[in-house]
Amino acid sequence: MSNGHHDKKIDAFYAQEETVESYDAIRFGNKGGRHVDQTEKEILVDFMKDHPIDLPVLEVAAGTGRFSLELARRGYKVIAMDKSRPMLRMIQSLADKEGLDITCIEGDAFSLPFEDDAFETVYSFRFVWHFRDYPKLISEFSRVSSNRVIFDMMNTWSLASLSAPVANHIAYRSIHTETASKADVLAAMSDVNLISKAERSAFVFPYIFYRHLPWLTPLFVGLEKIIFSIAKVGSINYFCAEKSPKRSSSLL
Repeated sequence: MSNGHHDKKIDAFYAQEETVESYDAIRFGNKGGRHVDQTEKEILVDFMKDHPIDLPVLEVAAGTGRFSLELARRGYKVIAMDKSRPMLRMIQSLADKEGLDITCIEGDAFSLPFEDDAFETVYSFRFVWHFRDYPKLISEFSRVSSNRVIFDMMNTWSLASLSAPVANHIAYRSIHTETASKADVLAAMSDVNLISKAERSAFVFPYIFYRHLPWLTPLFVGLEKIIFSIAKVGSINYFCAEKSPKRSSSLL
């Protein structure tokens, strides 16, 4: 689920069988986790609504495959790419059991093993914000996409940006978490010929709140609705970007 040249800690963490077996249960097994899981899937499905159902879609850093599986269950053809073989084995096993159209490929997110414009849509959730050089990832996603790039980024101006360093050190073996403002992300997108088509902000509180205080989920959801009606200050910002038309160099 990572690029070994950029963070070996992430490679090691997601390659462990223990991580693979427990990942979803720990993060999405209770009421708070299910709220997070459902919200993220709803955002992805909404962003995917214009993607032609007969064209394959690429997920980068597919992890345990919860997004790939969700889209495949809805009829999409999915290419699930990750650097962790144990993660890919899990995805393929689940896909085979359900008869889903998912192809698993091992690969490096910073150097995707695909030609330019190979996919109509490329998406990646819970990955880009692990890296300080996240603009390089956005650039690589844009390279292999002919139209649409979907990803998320932890918001600098949120409670999560304050809690992430502590949470990572305690729970994730010091895996890095990068944060960025909306303006930072839009600038990185613009540099690689991407323009924002749609944006969402979610989870006023850090992920760890929903996971460790699941009985407070109804309260959190209620507060989210109130706060989001005033300002979009979610912990995670989600972006659906499209390739902008290339400017003609000819003079009129």
